[in-house]
Amino acid sequence: WYVVQFECHYVSLYVTCTDALAAGYNVVVAVDAMRVSWSILFFQAEDGIRDLVRSRGLGDVYKRQGQDSIKARLQRPNIRKYVINSMLARLKKRKLKHFGYAVVANFSPDTSYNGKSIEQINLLKGRKHKAKEEALTVIDIMMAGGASAVFHGMGEEDVKRIMQYPFNMFASDASIRVLNAGMPHPRGYGTNARVLGKYVREEKVISLEEAIRRMTSLPAQKFQLSDRGILKEGMAADIVIFDEKEVKDMATFEKPHAFSKGFHYVIVNGVITAEKEKHLGVRAGKALYHISQ
Repeated sequence: WYVVQFECHYVSLYVTCTDALAAGYNVVVAVDAMRVSWSILFFQAEDGIRDLVRSRGLGDVYKRQGQDSIKARLQRPNIRKYVINSMLARLKKRKLKHFGYAVVANFSPDTSYNGKSIEQINLLKGRKHKAKEEALTVIDIMMAGGASAVFHGMGEEDVKRIMQYPFNMFASDASIRVLNAGMPHPRGYGTNARVLGKYVREEKVISLEEAIRRMTSLPAQKFQLSDRGILKEGMAADIVIFDEKEVKDMATFEKPHAFSKGFHYVIVNGVITAEKEKHLGVRAGKALYHISQ
């Protein structure tokens, strides 16, 4: 099977996947359960702000030459102008007047930016309330080393539609969180709980059994982890015990560092790791490796 990155609307993604499935291709996607992305769509670039300025002449540099080269290029007037125009064109395409949809999650040089939109930061810098000025603010952030960001811009119906695709796995698409550090995307704390609470219990988009399959046996099968993903004698005892009537995600964009409710026990490799929503300090996990046959 192959990993495919889609730069398209969710409805287009759904049609693409269902058509490919009908044609005999094994198409599996992974998506989180929130309408707000870390960068464009739910398929994130690690540095969210960079996505705003990714354009011809800069994109490959991110991978090859790093921050120093980015800074050098952004100091060139022709590149700087091209990047600004690209950002403004994207804004126009989205039928927006400002970059208020892009919110800084973590900016190490000045943590007062954390939780504020590019539009708000631009005004804090004393600049005019214009999109071009906001683009310059993005450039300033890039010159200072970049920042991670969350992007508000997807529809609830899109999320529900792709969630109904039977080979869609649920994933937080988040890095390891450090408690109370920065203003990260809340999906790092609440993705699975949101699926179980909002989309299964409250809105009945999919069944409880189907949601659990998407979180357990489906990813285990696709990554060929033969000893995991189902409850069966001889399999690894990775078990989550939760109350389907209580489970709820608590993390928000305003307060992202919040653990979900309703998970009473977590067992990792047969060892009780969390009990009554409290971590016991046990670390029974291990790295999993797949060796091609």
